[in-house]
Amino acid sequence: MNKAKVGLHNKGLFPAFLDYNVAELKCRGMSAKLDLFYYGGLNRVLSALSAEERRFIQEEWLFLRSTGFFEEDGFFVTDFNSIAPAKFAEKVKDAGFNKIYLENALNFDIKELQDELKGVEIVLMEFADDPYRKS
Repeated sequence: MNKAKVGLHNKGLFPAFLDYNVAELKCRGMSAKLDLFYYGGLNRVLSALSAEERRFIQEEWLFLRSTGFFEEDGFFVTDFNSIAPAKFAEKVKDAGFNKIYLENALNFDIKELQDELKGVEIVLMEFADDPYRKS
């Protein structure tokens, strides 16, 4: 498993998965830092979702695409506390992803997911000391 230091504006980090606390309707981890640098823009978008859409984030993932926002090709948010490793791995494989970028989250044990994602390269992301640099 590799690690990557990323900035606020990235290219080539697709598909990237960031953590979002659906129960409390707030960003956490990398998404919290991203939200801070974008003056609350990410949380405004996510907290405006319907209850059904928020439930979808917990059970699946939500794709976001916004020009100049973290990854040029868009990124996914999901609630890392709700990930069922076998189901997540199945969705990743069904989508045809052979490499994924995951937030290096403190509240998430990667080992079980890694076991389910045999054959899929996992890159753990964290912000560089200078998040304004382009990666």
